[in-house]
Amino acid sequence: MLDRRSRILAVALSLLTFGTTRASDGPDVRPDWNKPTTVVKTALTMEVCVEPPMRRGTSTHDALFHTLSDLKGEYARLAFWYPYPKLAVAELEPPAKEATSWDFKLIDPIVADFIEAAEGRRVMVNISTIPQWMFKTPERVRYPSDADEIMWNYDPGTELRDPSLREVTDYFVRLVSWYTKGGFTDELGHRHESGHHYKIDAWEVLNEPDLEHAISPELYTRIYDEVVGALKALDPKMKFSGPAVADTRAHPEYFEYFLNGKNHKSGIPLDMVSYHAYIGPEPDESTDVQQHTFFRDADAFVAVVKYLETIRQRLSPNTMTFINELGTVSSDNFGLHPVIAPSYWNLSGATFAYAYLQFAKLQVDLIAGAELINYPAQFPGASMTDWTTGLPNARYRVMKLLRDEISLGDQMVANPEQPKHLTPQRDFIAQGFIAANGEHKVLIINKRERPLRFHLSGGAGARADYVDLQTGPAAPARRRLLRDDVTLGGFAVAVIHLAR
Repeated sequence: MLDRRSRILAVALSLLTFGTTRASDGPDVRPDWNKPTTVVKTALTMEVCVEPPMRRGTSTHDALFHTLSDLKGEYARLAFWYPYPKLAVAELEPPAKEATSWDFKLIDPIVADFIEAAEGRRVMVNISTIPQWMFKTPERVRYPSDADEIMWNYDPGTELRDPSLREVTDYFVRLVSWYTKGGFTDELGHRHESGHHYKIDAWEVLNEPDLEHAISPELYTRIYDEVVGALKALDPKMKFSGPAVADTRAHPEYFEYFLNGKNHKSGIPLDMVSYHAYIGPEPDESTDVQQHTFFRDADAFVAVVKYLETIRQRLSPNTMTFINELGTVSSDNFGLHPVIAPSYWNLSGATFAYAYLQFAKLQVDLIAGAELINYPAQFPGASMTDWTTGLPNARYRVMKLLRDEISLGDQMVANPEQPKHLTPQRDFIAQGFIAANGEHKVLIINKRERPLRFHLSGGAGARADYVDLQTGPAAPARRRLLRDDVTLGGFAVAVIHLAR
């Protein structure tokens, strides 16, 4: 993290980049304010994948939940997952003749802190992991006694021991009852009181079934129908999401099957369709190369989303689209001592902003930035916070900037093509917006580590809010532009509010 002296120097350097360099040889950014195109309906929120640094008593706990609260996003997604069995599974052992193993001591504090951080905003909860003992395997799978220890092989087995799905359905009904109905009655008829009456607005059924247990689209849809049917009876106002696919490029068949109402029981709602995307480099890619591959991969994923949207519009047009894990990873996903260049965090932020803009043009309903916290050996490049302090990094700062400066209902406008002899459009992207109050603003994303020079008509006197290599993990800087010729720093994401 930058110390106070470094922050002051960073702000000073950023000030120099605004209005002091003549950019007559740069491209001309000229949004056509008389040609409205698309209305913004894409909301930003946070993906909260449960990790040990979120536990109470850790040095990062308070900062993490403050960051979550500060974003103020609707439908923040709390996702417990299988690498931490004790943090994700409430019944780790099958019922015995005289007792059950139901235990919420480690899960409860995280759910409570998440609900408190939401401050009454709508939330999505996904306690996704099916207890491993419900699957047929040659022998029982043992799990670590240490709740913080990562276990990547808790998911063997592809066939459930109860093909009727009653066992799986009852498990999730008891989970939801614990948090919304004050408790439940277990398999032996014993009552377990929680005292919880939380409002869970949306429940997502399973997580990344294409990876976890390699569940087929047909089996997933059966599980979804049984679980949703039972939970809908428990809370008629609750909404539901699925299938939370990890690899959309390899498995479009999930969407053809899941979104087809003919494959569901009567009365089962398809409120949201969800899936994930992480953009990342090859293990040996240099930082110079990554600034090209990240945006190329982003374009490839945008093409996938366009395809999935045609499936949704054809089969279930009233279903919302929720890309509820959108992020990047570094070249070292599992090392205990990752070497991540400081510029990576700004490159990641610029990539997220670029993807957000493309999805806003497609009117995707919801996007969740991933993830609140990750750390060495656990996809460190996907973290939106510093894993040693819990404080925001540049990835989060960019998402927060977009969340604060681009509003639902803003009107996008057309952008004229740039002359071919000027800086190629592939080096940056600009988009004009008209706010509800008539204010004109321009989102600029610099896709390169080098400075970007451009001419913005009406820029003189405008207010620029931005994150770049100089601001780093600090809050977005704010400056008044001195003239129409502007220079932005490397990997800058800026929202420029034109003077009225």
